[in-house]
Amino acid sequence: MTRPDDGGRFAGLLAEAGFQVVETPLTRIAAPSDPEPLRAAARRLARQRAGGELGYEVLLLTSARGVRALAAVLESPSGTGEPGLEVWVVGSSTAREARRHGFAPDRMPRHFTGAALLEEAPAWRSLPGTRILFPRARHGWKGLRQGLEDRGARVDLVPAYRIEADPVAADGLVEAVMAREVDGVPLTAGSAAESLAAALHRAGRPSWPREVPVVAIGPATRTRAEAMGIPVRAAAVPHTLHGLVNALRRVLDEG
Repeated sequence: MTRPDDGGRFAGLLAEAGFQVVETPLTRIAAPSDPEPLRAAARRLARQRAGGELGYEVLLLTSARGVRALAAVLESPSGTGEPGLEVWVVGSSTAREARRHGFAPDRMPRHFTGAALLEEAPAWRSLPGTRILFPRARHGWKGLRQGLEDRGARVDLVPAYRIEADPVAADGLVEAVMAREVDGVPLTAGSAAESLAAALHRAGRPSWPREVPVVAIGPATRTRAEAMGIPVRAAAVPHTLHGLVNALRRVLDEG
């Protein structure tokens, strides 16, 4: 298991599917270097809730961590109900976390990717001039923000947390893979793929062993992994943790 597993949900799903879980998170989650932009966005939401200025028309949430980070700096994280604010989410896990913190989702694309949201969003509302608050990791896929801005939206991308590589864990995973102590590697983020690729390079290994399949949670993660030299056997459909576990099982059963 290559991700920080808040609450043990992913580890639980893997165990339920019959896997022996080796927890080696390739990244760490840290607070943003400068917390003020997130706090300022929270203050604008608070004024909006109080019936003051209309700060944003859309709150865009693409990860459970982004939801938690925003909720943590809001004075009243539950029962928001800001007037004139729509909540857009990508993915069922994000939607579940949003509801838990009082952000009732209004829109979610059929497929859980940023590309799917870009395709469907123009049917949800007229995008030109729409003010969107987008709290997320500082470094992530640039295509969603750029695509929304290309369609005329005004996107306030606010760093809500940082993703840092964990080289010690990554080196340990590469060592275990090369020793065939690991049978499969699921990747849930491009940042994990980059950490893994860096460890492979440090170990002086020219290529990933075919005997140990890598499965990605979605096309964006797959693209970043393969760009870093990590071959991906399959991508999950749907792009959820459940889908990832099923894809891993299917790939291992196929040999």
